[in-house]
Amino acid sequence: MAVLRAATLVSRLEENRQVTLQNNLGDNKTRYDFDVRIEADGSDGINAVKLFCYDLAVLTAQQNHEMAFIFHDSRLFSDIDPRQRAVLFQTASSASSKDGLQYIATVNQDQLDALQSELSPKEVDELLGRTVLRLQDDGPESKLLGVQVDMHYQ
Repeated sequence: MAVLRAATLVSRLEENRQVTLQNNLGDNKTRYDFDVRIEADGSDGINAVKLFCYDLAVLTAQQNHEMAFIFHDSRLFSDIDPRQRAVLFQTASSASSKDGLQYIATVNQDQLDALQSELSPKEVDELLGRTVLRLQDDGPESKLLGVQVDMHYQ
């Protein structure tokens, strides 16, 4: 079920694609061999679209888990062109409304601005109307935790 949903999502987002699904009869935990080939699928944007489709398919299939939401960080959208990004948000909105699930995403202002030309004014209003929290980088008080967090990674 999740695999078929992912294939449907990929076909909605990409024109030049090949999705194959094969029964895996081996002695393993993988029920199906699922392969997605999309023209130029070596690009970061296409890989991000694949990840989105997989995540949303697993969420909406509601098999072997009880999660009712999914979260994507703005980094997922950074290499996806605005047209496809608009389709992702339309798809997430439709799926979450239809199935009573929640789609949560952090989105940068430039990513929102680029959607203006790809979505109808009503869709833009709906998207912006669902904004729960607006964070900025103009000072610690407008950041998520209200303080500047400086992580020292090695």
